[in-house]
Amino acid sequence: MLTSDIKLDKIFQVVLEETDREQHEIQVIELLKYYLQHRPEHGRAWLTYGESLRLVGRYEEAMEALLKSLELAPQEKKPLICGRIGFLCTLSRSPMEAETWYKLASQSKHCSKGWVWLLRGVNVMKLGKYEDARYCMNRALEFGDVDRSEVFLNNGLILRAMEKYEDAKSAFQTALEEDENYQEARKCLEGLNELSKIFELINTDG
Repeated sequence: MLTSDIKLDKIFQVVLEETDREQHEIQVIELLKYYLQHRPEHGRAWLTYGESLRLVGRYEEAMEALLKSLELAPQEKKPLICGRIGFLCTLSRSPMEAETWYKLASQSKHCSKGWVWLLRGVNVMKLGKYEDARYCMNRALEFGDVDRSEVFLNNGLILRAMEKYEDAKSAFQTALEEDENYQEARKCLEGLNELSKIFELINTDG
């Protein structure tokens, strides 16, 4: 039994090392498939398993693993997992279902991750709830774990969808101030700068 425990501990240590490397999801999946047969109550392992399954496109299996992780997780970790499930729903199910999970994650008193608010904002934008999406982006900025340039880019996309073009330009410009090499923000800004020519053409007499 002791030997088995040592082996399992070693397997999970390898899993932790592999998750830090790109294109190693399959290795992690195969290691955890074996590991979880022997330690089915390890919530963190289920979370890692679910995320790895998502990365290779095995969405239904990923959902099962993440739900198992949620069941086993302590209260303070549940928002993180709900956010992951929400993201999975945006990929494989619907924005409406994703919003259910993002809402659970973001409204928890244990929510300490700005990326939950960022992803929720992107998702509710798809539902056409632009003011709600902007609120989510502003909340995301209250946390230190988010890429601020990404938040401002998405805020600009929301404002552009609302036809608030000057405000959108300002948001894209702020994204570039945060990261001068952010090409998506630069292209969005250039696109809006071209609008003045379009409006000139439209408003020209004759």
